[in-house]
Amino acid sequence: MNGHEESCPDAIKAAQDAKTSKPTTKAVFLILDIQLKKKSKNQEPYLILEVVAPDNTQGKLYVWHKSMHEYLVSAKDKNLLCQISQQEKDGKTYHQLEHILELAGVPYVDGKPAQAAEMPATQEEPF
Repeated sequence: MNGHEESCPDAIKAAQDAKTSKPTTKAVFLILDIQLKKKSKNQEPYLILEVVAPDNTQGKLYVWHKSMHEYLVSAKDKNLLCQISQQEKDGKTYHQLEHILELAGVPYVDGKPAQAAEMPATQEEPF
């Protein structure tokens, strides 16, 4: 699974993750503020995005995937088209960023900004 032998711990974890994957929703937000957080010294940092939706509702969007941090740390006041998931814990609902689809008008593919492809020059053929 995922390029690992079935007995490999990474393959087992990937299979478990696939079974427990969260449904995602497509959403659009304006990023109002970005906070870098860390629960403890040994834990990986995460981001909290203060966002506003098109209907003027404000909230927090948690970013656990460290691979997205480099694109989001300077994204204040930029539009974000993304996929989010929802999780409930201790009676509260949390929203988590799962995938960036577009940031500040730049489309993202496989978690990275899409490269602008150059169109090859075409030659006009005579009629």
